[in-house]
Amino acid sequence: VYAGFDDGRVIEIKNGKINDITTGKMKGKYVYSLLKSGNFLFISTSGQIFIYKNGKYLTVPKNPGGYSRNPCLYKQYVLGTGHHSIYCFDTLKFTKQLYKQLPVKGEVIFADSRDNLWIGDHSGLYLFKDSVLHKYQPVKKIFEERVSALGELNDNRLVAATIGSGLVIINPDSSEIKITTRDGLSGNIINCMSLEKNHIWLGTNNGISNIEMNGQSYKIRNYNVNNGLPGNEIIRIIFSNNKVWAATRKELVCFHPDKIPLNRFPPAIYITSVSADKSQLDFNIEQEIHYAAF
Repeated sequence: VYAGFDDGRVIEIKNGKINDITTGKMKGKYVYSLLKSGNFLFISTSGQIFIYKNGKYLTVPKNPGGYSRNPCLYKQYVLGTGHHSIYCFDTLKFTKQLYKQLPVKGEVIFADSRDNLWIGDHSGLYLFKDSVLHKYQPVKKIFEERVSALGELNDNRLVAATIGSGLVIINPDSSEIKITTRDGLSGNIINCMSLEKNHIWLGTNNGISNIEMNGQSYKIRNYNVNNGLPGNEIIRIIFSNNKVWAATRKELVCFHPDKIPLNRFPPAIYITSVSADKSQLDFNIEQEIHYAAF
């Protein structure tokens, strides 16, 4: 497991040990994302892309397309967005080139199983097809806010996480399933996402949500500080080897979701005190409480 920090540090967690693999050139830079491809580890920072392989940092070709906050894998390539452009890095030829300039900044890029390129931006969701950027226009205006993460379920449905509008699942017939706090989601502000078969793991501003999809229906289970999380604001999440790795602003936590018991019984409610106008009332005395309408 690799973790990046806002001061440029990168650590490797292996066999229970933590190794600092930071290079001096990273100091003072913000690590946006980490992407593993074979023996390559792509480290995207606020300054440039760094490539780590077999314990060494490689000399990276000049960066014509800028940095990328959230690069993706596409065949032998690593694609990323940044500075209103898409760049392409060939992991076999070890070359990098500007692929296409964009009218949008592009926060996240994703290649689905049908070779479609999807780009999420502050202004919504876009499909890059035939060298043209097309705005995705659903029936309802559900992509008016920033798209923070993109992925694909095992049945090839596209999943889009948003900042403020919850989660959107796009069916093959272009119909959508929208899941928000009204449906049981822990938060509508989704910072990160990790997919595993038909399970969607979401890191929100109010804890972790696990959505188990079954066709058009789903089940949601939430985790927060009441389950032992060190904080409710989750900024990165990864599901790997039956474990959940989640990063808050200050901590990195790992847990096995199947080993956390689910309490199916609501707790009993006991009223221990009543106060009015900052004064505690005596239960033994019948009192009339005045109220004011606002």
